Amino acid sequence: MPLLVLREETERPEAVEAGCARLVGTARHAIVAEVERLWHDEAAYRRMQRAGNPFGDGNASQRIVTTIERHFSATRAGAFAAA
Repeated sequence: MPLLVLREETERPEAVEAGCARLVGTARHAIVAEVERLWHDEAAYRRMQRAGNPFGDGNASQRIVTTIERHFSATRAGAFAAA
């Protein structure tokens, strides 16, 4: 999803560099112009949409849970087998 950053600076420049975010600023005319550009310029919208997310796929927490569950399952199984 294309992201418009309504700030003068961003602490996440990697999103702007990746092309999935655009630093628009806080001026009303600039915000309106950028929203209208993305509404009317399908190619620009698609470019931002396809840029991907430089912060990952949003599934890190599930992968962490799965890894922890596997670790403790293996640890418990080994402890019971040794007894």
